Amino acid sequence: MNFINNKLKEMLDKNGVHMSSIKSIVPLELEEHIQEGVTLSNDALVFSANLKVQHDTPTDRFVDLTGYECFINEINVDGYLNNPSFKELLEVSIACVKHIENLLKDEEQKIKIICSVSNDEFLTSTIRFHIVREKEEWLSDDINSYEEEGLLVTTIN
Repeated sequence: MNFINNKLKEMLDKNGVHMSSIKSIVPLELEEHIQEGVTLSNDALVFSANLKVQHDTPTDRFVDLTGYECFINEINVDGYLNNPSFKELLEVSIACVKHIENLLKDEEQKIKIICSVSNDEFLTSTIRFHIVREKEEWLSDDINSYEEEGLLVTTIN
């Protein structure tokens, strides 16, 4: 299930982007990162590729596992693109969310994928995911309270 805040709706409309018709190709390096899959490590679901790089990040440095997962699973989509237009950044970000959703759809846990997009001073797009846990959250339930950034929140399982 997808939830979009008002800011992202405005961004999509202004740039003529329709979520249902995204055909953007995920950059190869990012696609490979995602396709390495995920691993359940210390009760946290993380990109397997990230464990190779950040294996020394102890979960006890975080308030909860949700915070740890959002930290270690962060992808800066804009870092994989070379001077993209804002429309391209939006399309590639949504395509990445769909790839990650496809990767995680068979997991037993309920999972949230969060895509945050901004076009203030710089074009940025960050995607992260976490297992949904009681009494742990990364975002406010009112995603429209985030007025400076566009948010796409996808919940699966």
